[in-house]
Amino acid sequence: MAFKRPHFEVWCDGLVVEYQLKESMIQVLFGAFKYGLGRTKPKEGFDLLHAGGMSYPSGHASNAVLSWGILAYLIYRYAKVDRYQGRLASAGVVTISLTICIVSLIRHTHWFTDLLGGLFIGSALLVAVIAVDRYVPSKSQLH
Repeated sequence: MAFKRPHFEVWCDGLVVEYQLKESMIQVLFGAFKYGLGRTKPKEGFDLLHAGGMSYPSGHASNAVLSWGILAYLIYRYAKVDRYQGRLASAGVVTISLTICIVSLIRHTHWFTDLLGGLFIGSALLVAVIAVDRYVPSKSQLH
């Protein structure tokens, strides 16, 4: 007799679907912004738009918010954790995202506004993914 964990299987299916949704949204949105604006990076020493750069918005910042945010949301929503652990996971998302932003500023890979734009876009996409997940009912949702 095979041991089955249906709750875990449903959770993994949700993770795969939401990851694919996240990646498709990121690629379309960021491709349009980066190619459309063409902002140069701080390492070049000058800030120009439409100069062929790929700085705005920061994909690193938005991916940090979105990827870790989706993981924290799925753990809170589908795993058996209490509200304190959910808040702790949210604090982890904030810590990771801010760390990535600080490192990008120190290394001069992005302007501050690139990072701010990336955080805003990643957060907006996270809200959209959560809204879609809450709109589609599931028996395994706990909260």
